[in-house]
Amino acid sequence: MKHNSLLIIILITVTVLGAVYLLFISGAVHAPSTIEEVSDEPLPEPEERADTRENVGTISESQGDLSLYTNTNYGFSFAFQKDWSFTSFTNEELESGLLVGLQSPDTAELIANLQIPPDMEYSVLIWYWPDINNKQAHGSSWKDQREYENLEDFFTDALSTKQKIGDVMIGLVPAHEVIIGGMGSAFGVMAEHNGIYQIEFPRAHEKAALGEEEKAILDSFTFLE
Repeated sequence: MKHNSLLIIILITVTVLGAVYLLFISGAVHAPSTIEEVSDEPLPEPEERADTRENVGTISESQGDLSLYTNTNYGFSFAFQKDWSFTSFTNEELESGLLVGLQSPDTAELIANLQIPPDMEYSVLIWYWPDINNKQAHGSSWKDQREYENLEDFFTDALSTKQKIGDVMIGLVPAHEVIIGGMGSAFGVMAEHNGIYQIEFPRAHEKAALGEEEKAILDSFTFLE
């Protein structure tokens, strides 16, 4: 009797083990895997801080032949000659940081006569970026580019395409004279004040090349707060 019971137990055990084995073979039971699939998709780039303010300003009469432009959303104002063309940028241009473009009558004439390339159609450009680590603020990319603590730290990078050549003041705000795009490209002034502002003079390869009207725009530029 004992032999029969032992034989029955052995048969049941073999039957159960066989059933489990068949389930694994057929794929009905899957052993947990510790291997994770590796995706070929590139890692998403960190999102940049978006600036959602509307680029709206007002132009009012100033003294003599000057008009006064005031942009309360971005916190600045400046005076310019009434016979200069004025452009307020939106959409794709605004996404790049470009706020305002000014064209002098002589620049317009040179463009019309094909004496200067179309990409130099503006005598003055005003840019804004939330911080210096915005890729549009850099102007381009270069080897060993890194995160910068502030505008001063950015200027310590010898490979930057915006090089500081001097220090100035915009009202009570410290600012920096720069060459944009490498030596001989364009003179400009950059300031860090609730973001990064850049006043660029595309037709002036150095400060000495500024005309009196460009100098007057720079001298009149003021932060509202």
